[in-house]
Amino acid sequence: MSPEQTPDAAARSAADQVPADQPFGHAMTIGDLSRITGLSASAIRFYQRRGVLPAREGEGGWQRFDSATLDRLALIQLAKTAGWNLDEVVRIVDALDVDPDAVPAERPIWQGLAEAKLRELDTVLDRLARLRDVLDGALKLGYLPADRAHRLPSVLGWTAPAADDTHDAPIEHPHRTDTTL
Repeated sequence: MSPEQTPDAAARSAADQVPADQPFGHAMTIGDLSRITGLSASAIRFYQRRGVLPAREGEGGWQRFDSATLDRLALIQLAKTAGWNLDEVVRIVDALDVDPDAVPAERPIWQGLAEAKLRELDTVLDRLARLRDVLDGALKLGYLPADRAHRLPSVLGWTAPAADDTHDAPIEHPHRTDTTL
């Protein structure tokens, strides 16, 4: 659980979730946002202070938020899950504020960042796929063979991959002839 999430964020019920095909019929309070997202109200206010979320004033001094705020919070949380820092998140959220009909004089900063982040995500996804293959093989065999474990440093780029290093290679048990475990 991250520090800005409430303790019961992981245990939210389906009743707390908003159906994707059901637009909000009313503006949400900060408490509603907190309940739906699992973020604390102080985290939401922090994002407002940083300019990532708009400050909203409603009747009687209560803040009200629309579904666009929920969209922004989802983008923020997904980016943070991918390891982005808040400055990077702020730049990407800037993409939500772009007028699609406007032609910028120069390339927006967020586009270069997005391209770099896509390359990083591809690298992480490849590493995760290779780790998944190693774990899957270990589970099928009941142990992690040394010939598989020695491939892990190359996954991190610490060593060059071995010529036979393919993560699609079948799992072979040294004492079995059946590789369809």
